[in-house]
Parts: sequence; C-alpha cells; structure tokens
Amino acid sequence: MKKEERLMINHQPFAWGRAIATACAATMCLALAIVPASTTYADDATAPAQQQTTDNSNNTDTPDNPNNPGKPDNPGADSDQHTDPSNGAIDAFAATHTWLGSPTAEVTPITAIESGAERTYQNGTVYWSSSTGVHAVRSNIDACYQKHLQDLGFTVNDGMKLRGGTSQAFQNGQIHWSPSTGARFTRGAIQQYWSAHGWENGWLGWPTGDELTVKGGASQTFQHGVVFWSPTTGAHAVKGGILGEYANIKYEQGILGFPVNDEMKLRGGTSQAFQNGQIHWSPSTGAR
Repeated sequence: MKKEERLMINHQPFAWGRAIATACAATMCLALAIVPASTTYADDATAPAQQQTTDNSNNTDTPDNPNNPGKPDNPGADSDQHTDPSNGAIDAFAATHTWLGSPTAEVTPITAIESGAERTYQNGTVYWSSSTGVHAVRSNIDACYQKHLQDLGFTVNDGMKLRGGTSQAFQNGQIHWSPSTGARFTRGAIQQYWSAHGWENGWLGWPTGDELTVKGGASQTFQHGVVFWSPTTGAHAVKGGILGEYANIKYEQGILGFPVNDEMKLRGGTSQAFQNGQIHWSPSTGAR
C-alpha cells in the first residue's frame, strides 16, 4: 500500500469527528434561535429587573381639589345640614322683639317633650312648638325654666309684669320671679291653692322654693308659710307658730302626718288639724 493511502486511512476518524462537531454546533444554534429574547432565567444575573407599575386607581390627588390632596372636591359631602323646626318662626319673632339682643346660638331642636325648638339670645330665649307657637322667656325666668322644662312644657305667653316682679305661664304651670325670691315654679294643686288665696298679693306672698316632692305628696315654701299636699288630704297651708311646732316634729313625715285643713281662729289663739292630731297656739302658751 502506498504511503499516501495509509495517511488518508489513518486520518479518517478525525474527519468523522469534525463532521459530528459541526452537526452539534448547528443544533445549538437552532436551539438558541428558538428561545425568545425576552426570557429571563433564574440564574441570569444580567437579566433586567422587572419594571414596577403604579396603580393610580386610588389616587384622588387631582387638580379638582388642589387645597386638600386626597379628597375629592365635593364641598357638600360632609357638610352638616342644619334644619330649623320652626321654619323661620323663631327668627321672625326675634326680629320684632329687639329687646332680645343678638343670638348667641343656632336654632336647636327640642325633643324632651313634644317636638319644638329654641334659640338663645343675649337677654332671653325664644321657644317654639307646633301647639303653642313662638314665645320668649326672659333670662331671669329662663334659668328656672330650663331646669323644669319637662315638667312645665312649653310657654304659652310672653310673660307678665307684676307688682314687685314678673310671671310667665307654661302648659303645666307657672314661674314667678321677684328680686328677693328669685324665679320659682308652681303647678297643680299647690298652685291652685295659692291662686285661691291671692297669688303673690295674698297672705302667702311669693314662693321662695320650687315644689318639692315628699313621701306621700308634695310641699312648697312661700314667704309667709308652707303649702302641703297629698292625694287624700288635698292642699293646705301651715304658718306662724303652728308651722314652727310642725317643723319640730318633722313636718308631714312626723307623727302628725299631713294637714287636713287650714288654720282656724279660736278665742285667744288658733289651731290646726292634721291626720293624726292637732296643734294649738296662743300667745301665752305658744304652740302645743
């Protein structure tokens, strides 16, 4: 065999290897061509970071409301709509009663009793209800009225001037005021008794305290006596020396109970009957 032929036979494996290598290289190129260019591999440190997106769906910082970022421009959304139950009757009344002065508060609904409203002014308060209309209460009476509003109901007039003071009527009673006694309310049977004996111009004078609820009834103090009332005895006044002795034995809660009549004049003195006894008085013996 010639030398050249041996060389060709001996180098034939190298030719096969080159052919195989060429085929593998072609296969790898085809695989790379198939992989998308945007594919990110977990171990590819050079892969670009994912772009972060912004959700603007809750962003209300818009030019519609530049003075309050984060809140839509809707001025009526959170506003407190104030309503006047009197439909302007209170303000109309105040406009014609200038002595009230300037308002010091808004019109306020009253729901503790029947539906109504009030508005305070410098010198009093104007009240309104559908059943009584609109009336003013002056400051000297209004403080007492505010404490007993639920008992007295709404005012039914604008007050009256009296000799030495003023008074005002309400649905369930009255309030009387004088400089020396202040404002006091009366109602019911005790007020009827006081009325029958001349109001503040009678012998009892002005009330010096509000009606007081006691066990079994009620009582109220006046300048010249105390009126006691119970359902079984009615209203009766006790005064003078007999009242002093009655106080010593704890009034109606003591052994005598409630008075059952008014004081009676006797020759040389007076007497008064109670549920469980009597008290007699004379200048020489005092009350016994």
